[in-house]
Amino acid sequence: MQNTLVTSVTDFDSFFDAEETLSESIKKVSYREHEFSVDPLAVVVDYHNAGRPGHEIYDNLVNYRELSSPSADSLVQADNIRRFFKNKIFLRRLKNYHISDYMKEMELVLESGQSVRSDRLPILVKLPAFYSESVETEALFKEYESLTSDRGLYESNDVWTFVKEISKYNRHDKSANYYFTNHYKQLLKVSVPFKEMGHSAWNYISSKEKIGIKGTLNKLRVRGYDFCLYQLTNSYELFDPR
Repeated sequence: MQNTLVTSVTDFDSFFDAEETLSESIKKVSYREHEFSVDPLAVVVDYHNAGRPGHEIYDNLVNYRELSSPSADSLVQADNIRRFFKNKIFLRRLKNYHISDYMKEMELVLESGQSVRSDRLPILVKLPAFYSESVETEALFKEYESLTSDRGLYESNDVWTFVKEISKYNRHDKSANYYFTNHYKQLLKVSVPFKEMGHSAWNYISSKEKIGIKGTLNKLRVRGYDFCLYQLTNSYELFDPR
C-alpha cells in the first residue's frame, strides 16, 4: 500500500537533545530556592511510579507544605538515576563532547540534594522518564547490531520485525519510537508524535509483528550513543509480507 502516513523526520536524540537548550529561558530574574525535608527526586520517583502526570508532580513540589517520606525503593532508584546521569555527563566531558545548557542545568539538579531552584523543578520532574528511556535504549542497542556507517541511503524491500516501542518525552517532542529489525539484526526506528494521526496507525502496524517496507532509508547515528541505525524517509510503501 502507498504510504499516506506522516512521520517525524528528526535526529535521534536522548536527553542530550540540542533542542533542550535553555538559552531562550535564561533570564535575569530572581528564583525561589525550594528547601525540602526529604529527597525530592525520590518523591518524584514515587509519584512517577504511581502514574501521576508531570504537571501534577510539579504542582505538588511548588505548592508543598510537607512532602511525605519516599519509599525505600524510590530512594534507591533516585540514587541510581543520579549516578547514571552524572556518569553520562562525566564521560561526555572526558570525550570532549558538547555539553548543552540543559545538561549543565541537569547537573546542578543532580548535585542539589534537598535544595532545588524553582526554574530547575521541571528538570527534576522529568528525570525518571529520561532515565527509563535511556536505560531501555541502551539495553536495546546492546542486543542489536550497529550499522557500519551513518552516511548514505539504503533501498529497502525487506521484511521488518517489530522489536519494541520506547516513548520519548521532552519539552519539544512527545513521541512513540517504534523499533524494527531485519534479518541482519540491524535496527530501523520510526518516530511518530503522539498527537499525529500516524501514531495510531503505527501502533496498529507494530501489533502485526512483521511488516514489509519498500523505499529509501536514511542511515543515522543516534545522538549520545555510538550506534547507527536506519530511519524512514517521507516516501515509502508498506506491504504485507505473507
